[in-house]
Amino acid sequence: MAKFTLSQVKSAKGSLQGYFNRLLLEPIFDRTTWLVANFTNLTPNQISIIGFILGLASAIAFFFQYFITGAILFELMNLFDTFDGRIARLKGFSGKWGMYVDSYCGFYFTFLIAIALTYATYLQTNNLLVWPIAFTLYFLLIIHFVEGNVAGFIMGGSESYKKRTQQGQTTSLLGKIRDYTIKKGFREPFNMTDNQHVLFGIIPILLALNQITAALILAIIIAVGIILNSIMWFFNYRTMMQLDDKEKE
Repeated sequence: MAKFTLSQVKSAKGSLQGYFNRLLLEPIFDRTTWLVANFTNLTPNQISIIGFILGLASAIAFFFQYFITGAILFELMNLFDTFDGRIARLKGFSGKWGMYVDSYCGFYFTFLIAIALTYATYLQTNNLLVWPIAFTLYFLLIIHFVEGNVAGFIMGGSESYKKRTQQGQTTSLLGKIRDYTIKKGFREPFNMTDNQHVLFGIIPILLALNQITAALILAIIIAVGIILNSIMWFFNYRTMMQLDDKEKE
């Protein structure tokens, strides 16, 4: 007999979701999380390790230029990366160690997949410009990931930030755009999850189809989007922190 209902599983997900997950993958995530929660004894940390193994397999597939296989393995890894947090909330697991394991695995699989995909792209195009372009994009991706974590700690996490957006504490135009998406239950545009879906899910398929120009255009769009997002974060959080300081005076 199932211990958890589908409604309980749906309520265990985070309040803010990326566009890919919310609009395309959520029905799959909800039902597979229900199966894992009810019919396995996997712990969140074990799920994180399985996700890391799938990420490693994705990197290996990309390294040998199996682009579509690598993309599929990446999406499976993303599925397990979603499981761990939801299972932790459903079964009452808590503690910073689980968050550390999740973040630790995330950093490493992102690095390995990025290096492998860059190498495979270089072999396919035989163009040395692939390396500086990929390095710049990876640098932006990781900086964006780190600034998200730092800002989350400072602002008290996404739930605290969501409450602040409802209080209308944002004044900048870019900040208001971010606030609007959060009020609708989405993460900001060009969030880390959606960036990875494009870079490691869609672009490899384009490379497999030899659509090099389309892949390059998507990579440039992601890079510009991350830069704009960073500007949006800076001014938005700056405003909120200044308001916090005034409240404490």
